[in-house]
Amino acid sequence: MKHIYLSILFLFSVCVTNSQNELLLGEWYLISITSDGVQNDNFIGEVQLNFTNIESEIADYYIADGGSSCEFQTMSYLPLSNDTLRIIDLTSSGSCDFSTVAGIYTNLYNDVITNSFSVESDLNYQIIGSGDNEQLTLQNSSGDFVVFGRTPNNALLTRTWYLSRIEIPGNPTIEVFTIENPSLTLTNDINPLTFRTTAFGEGECNAFMSDYEVTLNNGNNIHLLDFSPTLGFCESDYESEYFNIIGFPPNNFSEFEIINNGTTLNVTDLLGARLVFGDEPLSISENEINALQITLKNNPVSSEINLSVSRSGSELNYQIYSIDGKLVKEAKLRSESINVYDLNSGLYFIRFFNNSNQLQTLKFIKQ
Repeated sequence: MKHIYLSILFLFSVCVTNSQNELLLGEWYLISITSDGVQNDNFIGEVQLNFTNIESEIADYYIADGGSSCEFQTMSYLPLSNDTLRIIDLTSSGSCDFSTVAGIYTNLYNDVITNSFSVESDLNYQIIGSGDNEQLTLQNSSGDFVVFGRTPNNALLTRTWYLSRIEIPGNPTIEVFTIENPSLTLTNDINPLTFRTTAFGEGECNAFMSDYEVTLNNGNNIHLLDFSPTLGFCESDYESEYFNIIGFPPNNFSEFEIINNGTTLNVTDLLGARLVFGDEPLSISENEINALQITLKNNPVSSEINLSVSRSGSELNYQIYSIDGKLVKEAKLRSESINVYDLNSGLYFIRFFNNSNQLQTLKFIKQ
């Protein structure tokens, strides 16, 4: 009788575990991380976790994998009968630079999911909702937790944003409706000279390059460093205000938020001035921009930039600027290669023009 009782108990335990495992199976996309009582929304849109029913080499455990663009993880896991998930034998491949946005967020995520890299981690978990609205919460013993959903997150910080409005306290709102598509592009690329992440963008007449840092303590903050604009004369209704808010101390330490399902970025400086960006160009030149696609075939470059150009039908010109905003080279684009042998090693950006309108800006590293 005792053996029958133990067999029934074992079968019940297996059924409960299998049932819980079915709820976990599939891909989950990170929504937010709450650490030390501070919620950090997922603004890199990369971290995901995939639970499988594939058995691991460790007895009675299953395999899960996932991670971010800079670090891939494989782990063994087991859902327990008391709504606890046990994670052991976690291995990582790749290497995150923790000065980048992706690296900072991956590090924060790892601290929660592995309980600061314990050898074995028990996480309380809860699944609510259904279908695309289903959410999974994993909480460690310190009370920090992560929230996942079944659909990818669209709130991406590292992308190109297009300026649509400038709000300065005590002044009329400046609506930006121009054909120039003023922008801000935030990347995960590293400046080889400063070892910081890089950003670049455009105003009405000038462009700029910058390093930037992101902090996640008590709100999401962005700080542009070594802001370097080109210095061309410009009669603009908005460019000086835009560059002053985003680029010059003490204004360039700002709080940011991504709203409207990832389509709007608000950047507010310490003095209360706000830049409102959208995720798409708003001007009438959008079709013209889409008709011209220029990409770099090689980056870094040694002596020559090789381009892939889908022309819009009219003559193209280019200008190359150094990281400190100085114009170092300009000419008509006569082929899909540009000689840069005479340039010093460093970071540059190149602007392409069509009929005197700026159409595209790219950056490259000269070795």
